[in-house]
Amino acid sequence: MVKRIYLCKQYLSHFFCPRHFTMADLHFFNPGNDLALASGQRYYTPPSAAVAMGHAGTWLPLLLGKEGDYILAGNHQKIPAAICNWDHGMKAWHGEDVSALRPWGWSLWTMESYARAFRKANAAWSNSFENCADIRRVSALSHRRTSVELHNALRSGLAPVEAFCRADIEHALDRWERVVGKSPLSGSGRGVFHGSRQSADAFIRRCNTAIARQGSVMIERELVPIAEFAMLFTMSRSSGIRFTGYSLFETSGDTYMHNTLLPDDEIRRHLQNLCRSTDFRVLEEEVTEAMRRIVRPVPYDGYFGIDMMIFDNGGVPAVNPCIEVNMRTTMGVVAWNATRRLLHSESSGHFGVSCRSETHPHATWLDGRLSEGCITLSPPDSDITFFIEAIRN
Repeated sequence: MVKRIYLCKQYLSHFFCPRHFTMADLHFFNPGNDLALASGQRYYTPPSAAVAMGHAGTWLPLLLGKEGDYILAGNHQKIPAAICNWDHGMKAWHGEDVSALRPWGWSLWTMESYARAFRKANAAWSNSFENCADIRRVSALSHRRTSVELHNALRSGLAPVEAFCRADIEHALDRWERVVGKSPLSGSGRGVFHGSRQSADAFIRRCNTAIARQGSVMIERELVPIAEFAMLFTMSRSSGIRFTGYSLFETSGDTYMHNTLLPDDEIRRHLQNLCRSTDFRVLEEEVTEAMRRIVRPVPYDGYFGIDMMIFDNGGVPAVNPCIEVNMRTTMGVVAWNATRRLLHSESSGHFGVSCRSETHPHATWLDGRLSEGCITLSPPDSDITFFIEAIRN
């Protein structure tokens, strides 16, 4: 009997050791995912701009993961010195055991990128990784017609139209004087173009190109923005969808520039002051309930975001509750986590991207949090720089 107990303990100690029950996740910043998803290809080559962005944002998952997680960093194994004052508890991955994959976005190309990294590291690939996401469902939800479903559920009256032919395009131009065309599977400002009745021929040509490539094009009324923001959500296959927080951001044209780092309550108060006719807490609940119906079943565990806008509706501020649904992690999620986990409670600031090398002022840390100054999150050889700027209130 004594021997039996000893063998049982020996077996259990082996079976329950951390190596067999690791809870570490493997994060991967892959901004080329939107284009890869549109291509439908597993063996996809992202454009050079997406590669450069991926290089610059290698370490953004430091603001997404938890202590003990790993980052798929490729050849960039050294975490930027600017973040060394922050106890994030994450490391570059060298083939260690992980329990789940946490990419920026899911596609067949994402899965292949992970599989290739595991082969290169001689790491054991688990068949369970293939079940981390329902990629077909991700692709369907990433189509811009999801925004039509959401608009209809909220009865906003602002839903885009899906055009399949020239007649549909001309009908949209007759309905709205100024319009925005969007490729159905695109994101982050890509595949977006503007038109009007005066430039109808050029706009129709762009629409026809999108239709030839993806079968249709989305067209919506062009709005005059007052403020751009997003609602952020977390979803889980076990617990469903819940509202997570806010993102307040600025763009130049259709290109992302930066987020303002503020607590959710302050962002909500700011939006409420801009558009008093909308109760944003009620809107949060309505959008959450609508997305629970639209997204079911949940395709992966992680974040997604819905870009929104306060716009000038004939001199009266109004809310467009869905510019687009981003069925992936977003820059707003990074900014939201930076506010909660990195920024000092008595500071505000910005998280953003710059396309030029800049000299940043000395950063001041207080109680392990960024209190004042600016830090860069990108490798030193990157032509693009992700930064966090803190301003003492």
